[in-house]
Amino acid sequence: GPGEAQCAIAALASPTVRTASLVLDHASGLEIRALACLKYAPSLHTLSLTISGRWIGDTGAQGLASLKTAPALQSLTLHLQSNTLTAAAAQALSSLKHSFSLRQLTLNLQGNNLRDLGTEALGTLMDAPALQILHLNLQHNHVGLAGAQGLASLRYTPMLHTLSLSVGRNNIQDAGVQALGTLAHAPFLQVLNLDLALNNVGGAGAQALSQLKEMPHLHTLRLDLSSNRVGNVGAQAIAALHRAPSLGMLHLNLSGNFLSEAGAWALSRLKDAPALHTLHLDLAVNNVGDAGCQALSVLREASLCALHL
Repeated sequence: GPGEAQCAIAALASPTVRTASLVLDHASGLEIRALACLKYAPSLHTLSLTISGRWIGDTGAQGLASLKTAPALQSLTLHLQSNTLTAAAAQALSSLKHSFSLRQLTLNLQGNNLRDLGTEALGTLMDAPALQILHLNLQHNHVGLAGAQGLASLRYTPMLHTLSLSVGRNNIQDAGVQALGTLAHAPFLQVLNLDLALNNVGGAGAQALSQLKEMPHLHTLRLDLSSNRVGNVGAQAIAALHRAPSLGMLHLNLSGNFLSEAGAWALSRLKDAPALHTLHLDLAVNNVGDAGCQALSVLREASLCALHL
């Protein structure tokens, strides 16, 4: 019951607790306020909170943002999907950038109503002084060009080496992907996960993503462009990743993108990537034909590819 939940939360503030994980269904306002008290936990190092039920609202998110003052907190995960959050909640959560201890942050905000204003606010997490790993799930949040431009600012995060951005099922289009392509200028990024599914992305957006080949330290890239319209021109642009100097693992989802044989031939050039040892390539719901499959067989022969055609 609610009283038991509040007692459990209070117990987490003990000096002996370093790691905590809580799942709250239909959390009450009292429980949300109690969670904010975890900022006083002197030894809490790792915290994961899952709050469901559409009860938290912007006020609850503002309370959770006070965790930025938790003195020992290094890893924070907040699952707040489908909680009727708006830009005000995102603006509050962006204040987590003021934490001097936080090294890893996961914000699952899928299925809310952040829109561009809230997404731009999350881009200010670039000012987090110690942040090394950032995962943002912003699927289905009515994000457009301005929001994508805000997220592109994350390339300036000084210590960041791992970034996951899930912005599928929005409407960022080519211009938004062109903005996100500037993540190629992030100086220390080693792992990049971009979910751009169902965003009305065409060849121009794919061309912008070809910039990622210039990243000197990038060793793992997961790129989901499923259910867009990049076409053969886009596939040819993305195939330029074979020039990426350090890329060892590539997960590439181009399912449902109007590719034909020419696109498959272009992607077969990935066999020439100098450091690539693992390739997962999804080309389902396209029309590459027998000739395209034959072209892609060189990837299997190179013993580096799992294909889904």
